[in-house]
Amino acid sequence: MPPLVFTTLRAREGRPWLWPAHLERLREGAARFGAPPPPEDLLERVRDKTRGIGDARGRVGLGPPDPLVEARPYVEPLGPWTLSPVEAPWSPGEDTMRWKTTARDGYDRARAAAGGADDALLTGPGGAFLETTVANVFFVMQDGGLRTPPESQQILPGVARAAVLREAAALGIPAREAACGLREAAAARECFVSNALLLAWPVASIEGVARYREGPVARRLRERLLRTALPPRIIR
Repeated sequence: MPPLVFTTLRAREGRPWLWPAHLERLREGAARFGAPPPPEDLLERVRDKTRGIGDARGRVGLGPPDPLVEARPYVEPLGPWTLSPVEAPWSPGEDTMRWKTTARDGYDRARAAAGGADDALLTGPGGAFLETTVANVFFVMQDGGLRTPPESQQILPGVARAAVLREAAALGIPAREAACGLREAAAARECFVSNALLLAWPVASIEGVARYREGPVARRLRERLLRTALPPRIIR
């Protein structure tokens, strides 16, 4: 049986954030792993499941026999995250980590290895920083521009990552997709993670590498995403 292809989303009163990107992720993942495609009424199922919860955390999966739609109240973290570098749990050239599936044993082991940190910051060949087990990572460099690992480094191209890059361009914030190692992380003035729940969330420290203060660039992007990620009340 193929791994269940899924996406994690956030919704307000039945309105899922970034829904077109989530739907496209599910379609592409289903095609890659041979899962059933998203049904025509999937959005209505998500809306029905999340309506009435207020601020909801949802999970939508595709796999036999039927689509999975789950939801529960979303609880925001109490403060900025801490990250601990851990070697990535996949082999060079492996592409399955570009997709969100239930085959997450490697991610779970990496997170456990991070100890008391909020998440593991996965490292690749040469110690390059890639992503966390549940989020993409961004650095704000001294010139105020963003730097984030490129998709070519086998990261999962998150829907919120794409939204951050899009909104940064709209705000005139330069962004570069390039390798991020110890030098870049230590020189950065801000660090934040992005996923469909957190949007853009500050990082306080990377263990053994650097400490950061919550800064204006991440805050500005988060405020912008809070306005733009939520769809209109009537979704057709």
